[in-house]
Amino acid sequence: MTQAAPILQTTLPYTAAMQLAEAGCSDSEIAAVTGHRTLQMVQKYRAGANQRRLSRRAQDRRDRT
Repeated sequence: MTQAAPILQTTLPYTAAMQLAEAGCSDSEIAAVTGHRTLQMVQKYRAGANQRRLSRRAQDRRDRT
């Protein structure tokens, strides 16, 4: 398994939050890294990560048929 590059302060918060959500981090962990003070924004990123995961799963199923 390759190690991901560290998330730097110059990384866009959206990118950092999406990567952390996709990695399975909790909302509190994501907020600690991105600096978000409300869970509402973190949950927005988690929803985006969930949508990407579901999209990949659906496409994988399509490819197997």
